Amino acid sequence: MKNVDYDALSMWAESEDAVVALEETLAAGSTTRGASAGEVAARVFASAGRPRLSRDNGKGVSPRRQVRLPDELNARLDAYAKAQGLSPSEVMREALQKYLPASAA
Repeated sequence: MKNVDYDALSMWAESEDAVVALEETLAAGSTTRGASAGEVAARVFASAGRPRLSRDNGKGVSPRRQVRLPDELNARLDAYAKAQGLSPSEVMREALQKYLPASAA
């Protein structure tokens, strides 16, 4: 049986690389057993995954923000997230909730 690094897969799935890979698959329009691979990928992508992060648990994607971090801060984020049993995204969401005043909305 092949060893799978689920932590690495999880980090990739939350990265921009996963979105780019899906977009490239959709743009390629290759076929799989008579069905468009792009259509199959779109259906899987739309029906699978986590629920929206917003309170209205409707369908659709949650807004995404990207941030570039210095190496040292990135390493601290990864170490903290691992120690807390959280993903880096969860740590950043929690930090923003604490940092931004509720009146800023």
